[in-house]
Amino acid sequence: HWVYGKMPPPPDNLRAVLTETRREGRVTVREVRLEFGPDHRGILHVHLSIPDRKGPFPVFLTNQPRISSWIYPAIRRGYLACIYDATDPIFGATDDSDKFIDVYPDYDFACIARWAWAAMRAVDYLYTLPEVDPQKIGITGFSRNAKQALLAAAFDERIGAVVGSSGTTGECLPWRYCTSDYWGTGSIESITGGPHNTHWFHPRLRYFAGREDKLPVDQNQLMALVAPRGLMMYAAYSEHEGNCFGYEQAYRSVRTVYRLLGREENVQLHLRSGEHDFIPNHIENYVNFFDSVFGRHHYPKSETWINGYTFEGWLNASGERVDVS
Repeated sequence: HWVYGKMPPPPDNLRAVLTETRREGRVTVREVRLEFGPDHRGILHVHLSIPDRKGPFPVFLTNQPRISSWIYPAIRRGYLACIYDATDPIFGATDDSDKFIDVYPDYDFACIARWAWAAMRAVDYLYTLPEVDPQKIGITGFSRNAKQALLAAAFDERIGAVVGSSGTTGECLPWRYCTSDYWGTGSIESITGGPHNTHWFHPRLRYFAGREDKLPVDQNQLMALVAPRGLMMYAAYSEHEGNCFGYEQAYRSVRTVYRLLGREENVQLHLRSGEHDFIPNHIENYVNFFDSVFGRHHYPKSETWINGYTFEGWLNASGERVDVS
């Protein structure tokens, strides 16, 4: 209600139209148009890249356009890659989700929510394919695309793991650690009406600009909805859009839920060096994480700390005591 708006229920009339099949090296590419919703007016284009191996395959799901080269490390390592056309046109791709506004006029889901809802429709289709192992679907995306990947995983339990890649504000970074006056990162003020002035989130979120502590939900709760499935918080500790202190506190919070459910190994914190940019080699780390969660191969758990701050540690170090009486 406050952050994303209300999403429609899953359509019960999804149909897939195969528009093209071609070979690219040792990969079969399928271009598919999904049609759903009232009078099948909802349209989403998906692009499958299927390796020349024996399936069923785990899935690397993303809305990063092909030009970004995100899918190729995953394909090389035996994943079926699925790209869905619901992302910012600034990346040179088509945003099919924009038209969902007209198809579902009774729902007020904002941009990030429409992208995430599109990811769920891609999963609807993947579940119909014999080439897919439905228990091994991993989703990821970078920056604004990471925001929608986390939301999709939180609301669709068929997604087995998610890597948030530098999504920062409105992803793995809680709103309470985004105030621009103190933390110097993207705030509710800047993202809903200031320098950035995006349409990513619901306009109601702006009510909490400057009073983030009054927001009745926060991103650690959204991440907790993913548990006990795989969740990797992946960002740069030095990027101008980030706040490693906030990441660490959010990780400590959500880790308690994974611990309660006995799956603490499924939540990881990876704070890298660098800026708010992307290097294709990072994808190897994402696939390592998916492999670990899906039981394909074990890789050591990533848990990096920059500040390492805890309130309990501060109490011990400072000797402060509060007499609540």
